Amino acid sequence: MADFADIFKSSKMNGNPFVLHTFCYSRESFTCSYDSLLHILNKCYYQENLPSEFRQALSDYSSILYDALCIFGYLHNFNWNRYKESDFKSAIKLSDGGCLLDEKLCVNKIELDNVK
Repeated sequence: MADFADIFKSSKMNGNPFVLHTFCYSRESFTCSYDSLLHILNKCYYQENLPSEFRQALSDYSSILYDALCIFGYLHNFNWNRYKESDFKSAIKLSDGGCLLDEKLCVNKIELDNVK
């Protein structure tokens, strides 16, 4: 919705409490910017192209978040007092110090299972 809000400047639409605004999550952003993210990741590792499961980790996490976001969006619109955004954020949060990739740059399945 954040991209839509920039393109479609309607206060009636963008200010509607029943429209779910997602400012930091979008499948389109992930799909379109994977190469940019990988480029940044490679820069962080001494300019070397290291084998990693970065794309798989983001894809797996994205799939988990998408399902959770759809369910939360429905429930939040149904009863926003009961289904709060803070509850959703805490449900999808990685553990303290947790990462999508382990030290070998492989998918951290334990961390993803904790989010499920």
